[in-house]
Amino acid sequence: MEFFLEGQYKTTRKERRRQFINTVSWVCFSILLFSVIPAVYVGIWKVAVLMAAMTICFGVGIYINLRGYVTTAGNFILFSISVLLFLYSLLLGSPAFSFLYFFPLIFAVPFFINYRNTLQLVIHIIHPTVFVLILTFVDTDFVTPIILPGDQMVFRAISLVLVITLCQFFVYEIVVSNLNSERQLQKSEAQQRVINGDLLRINQELDRFVYSISHDLKAPVASALGLVELMKDEEDMNEMRDYNQIMERNLLRLDAFIGDILDYSRNAQFEIKKDIIFLEEEINDAIQQYQFMDGATQIDVSNAIVQHSDFITDRYRLRVILNNIISNAFRYRNPQESSPWINITCNVSSDQAIIKVKDNGIGIAKEHLTHIFDMFYRASHSLPGSGLGLYIARESAIRMGGDIRVSSVPGHFTEFIVEIPNGK
Repeated sequence: MEFFLEGQYKTTRKERRRQFINTVSWVCFSILLFSVIPAVYVGIWKVAVLMAAMTICFGVGIYINLRGYVTTAGNFILFSISVLLFLYSLLLGSPAFSFLYFFPLIFAVPFFINYRNTLQLVIHIIHPTVFVLILTFVDTDFVTPIILPGDQMVFRAISLVLVITLCQFFVYEIVVSNLNSERQLQKSEAQQRVINGDLLRINQELDRFVYSISHDLKAPVASALGLVELMKDEEDMNEMRDYNQIMERNLLRLDAFIGDILDYSRNAQFEIKKDIIFLEEEINDAIQQYQFMDGATQIDVSNAIVQHSDFITDRYRLRVILNNIISNAFRYRNPQESSPWINITCNVSSDQAIIKVKDNGIGIAKEHLTHIFDMFYRASHSLPGSGLGLYIARESAIRMGGDIRVSSVPGHFTEFIVEIPNGK
């Protein structure tokens, strides 16, 4: 039988049982309904009444099953048909072999009820077995068989053919159910391996995250506390101003790091939103945030934005991506370059937006290119940064169904290419 996993396949198992009961009941209902007609025509009224009763029982079972009471329908059909089949066998007599119909009925038990309910399973196996034993070993001469001796061979042949066919059908269903269960388990195991891999990756990231946070949060705080102690005994105002400037830089670094942590948390938890985006406004806003950085006024910033279609995506995550990439273009400018520039191009179609940010800054060495999107990875330790920015930017792009690529030649250029699907 089906050994589906608890929870994940519970609904599937019940639905398969409902469909099976419905199919078998309709087939039996149709056969019995047409079988009543010749019984009435020949005038075998007792058999006709029993067959009509079985037809009604299957009809009631179908109705109960369609109403969603699958277990109730299965119990009702099994018990009522078992009792009526016993009476039917008494009428035909043991030479007709009609008692053999109880064997496919027993085979059908696990398909009609919740076989995890041991009590129901035992009851529906025992009572047909008792009926078979009564018909086989108990003297039932008090009921006069309606089958003439000359017709017994015909009924035996019919019974054997139908019983063998029904048993083969249920054996086939058992094999198919087991194969389906095996496939479901294999699929579940594959999914579990993927989940375990994701959990392992998340745990590793969490370990790095906690370690880096504890270090990067503690460093500026420890520095500020040390400066506070120095300021307690300092009387020179020039020194005091220097201390304040160092504290300000440390606090700004701490504030930026906390902002990165919040971006990381929001990207991991918040659902994707669909906002109408005007990329020219978003890019200009991002540029204006960094135009007062050291040396920013010397950089020639140009942008060419082509947007002929509405662009629908998550505004918050898009801003995280633009801010991180554009800020890096300003931050990692080449001080030896006499004409520094940043070139931003964007093309929006009905399918996606492609944003390119290229600069002639210090560039990224080849050995760093494959790692710059890793959590807390920093290609240069000479400039401030948490090592989270590009990681969060790419994770945000992936959450939106896109990606970020980078190419660079140290001392010449660095180009980031962002592709984001159009949610339109």
